[in-house]
Amino acid sequence: MNQLLSNAGLRSVVVSIALLSASIVAFATAHKGVFFLADTGNNRVLKIDADGLSVGSLYASVSSLSALVTVDRKTGIVTPLVGNLKGPHGLQFVARTEEDEDSQDD
Repeated sequence: MNQLLSNAGLRSVVVSIALLSASIVAFATAHKGVFFLADTGNNRVLKIDADGLSVGSLYASVSSLSALVTVDRKTGIVTPLVGNLKGPHGLQFVARTEEDEDSQDD
């Protein structure tokens, strides 16, 4: 399968299929932050703390995979990060800065 994924056309198809069923996408705008993800089938909103992110990296909630995924923008490979969701729908990224962390210490 990895040989097939090296084909640029197939990579585009993989990304297109995943993103067609994506409820929403979010880009990391900082190295640290929090993702808020609506898991509608479980009637909850998940708060996912993240660190060590690449600014500009792409994340999506994908109903067909029941997962929060990251999409490698160079290769098109979709990697699940949080699975076993029931109806992932909304996704938002809130950046955290050093100032945010300093204010929590007060």
